[in-house]
Amino acid sequence: MKYEKLLPAGSVVRIGNGPDLLMIMGCNQVDLGTGKLYDYSGVAYPSGYTDERHVFIFNHEDIGQVYSVGYLTKESTAYAAAALEENGKLKDGTMTIQEYLGDMNRFK
Repeated sequence: MKYEKLLPAGSVVRIGNGPDLLMIMGCNQVDLGTGKLYDYSGVAYPSGYTDERHVFIFNHEDIGQVYSVGYLTKESTAYAAAALEENGKLKDGTMTIQEYLGDMNRFK
């Protein structure tokens, strides 16, 4: 299955043709070491979060297969729309990583 929109938390995906499944646990993730923006963070499926060394960051185009789309509600749909808009601003440079990280109330 292909999914063109930003996937909600709980979605299960395969990266490229890799052997492992990941469950998405967040979107618009910043690698604080490099300042690079990624579309998602995920953890191994089905085990979930085990420790910070086993959290993966990746982009939508890295997804080879979507196995399950997470729980969709009007709140998650609104969040995805706002996150996608911010994602675009971060990628085109109209918003900086510092502005993004400083605005902790952006989705309330």
